[in-house]
Amino acid sequence: MHDAEQALVHLQHLTACGDGAAAAASESVLLPNTLYGHGDSLAAAAPFAAGQAMLDLLLQEESGTVEVFPAVSETWRDICVAGLRAPGGFLVDASRRDGRTQWVRVHGESGRTLKLRHGIEGGVQVLLGEEGSRRHAEVRPSESGTVTLALSEGETATVVRRGMDPAHEMSEVPSNGNSRRWGDDC
Repeated sequence: MHDAEQALVHLQHLTACGDGAAAAASESVLLPNTLYGHGDSLAAAAPFAAGQAMLDLLLQEESGTVEVFPAVSETWRDICVAGLRAPGGFLVDASRRDGRTQWVRVHGESGRTLKLRHGIEGGVQVLLGEEGSRRHAEVRPSESGTVTLALSEGETATVVRRGMDPAHEMSEVPSNGNSRRWGDDC
């Protein structure tokens, strides 16, 4: 539903531990052992739904268009993801820094065309190949913030803001505020 803030509230409710309203509602919280506490019984279905909800915040496909970071909360200023699977046989890596998407890398596993809503502000450039052997590709914008990539099997394309240094690395992202890794010390 593209309501990032409400989605985050629900995820925090499921994964909360320690103090706060979410932790107080112990009958509806995911447990560190990945089970879901519902009253006196444990269930396994909610962790799968929560995991899928998290993935849906980061990558979605709708009407043939794959969108990167479609429902990410404004409080998640920095994000770095690797190897998210997208429909059509694509692997997606992406980085967001200070609330702005920096780059999106797509690896084609099936030799198909991908319409990608990248979320990078302004003009973009598309580089084909891996670092060290990249070449510029012609960008076919289909609508604002979207490019169409025809990738051969095994080919990789990186979308970056025009004029930006295309060097990119995967990196750890610090937590927001006093958040801690879910499951630690609960």
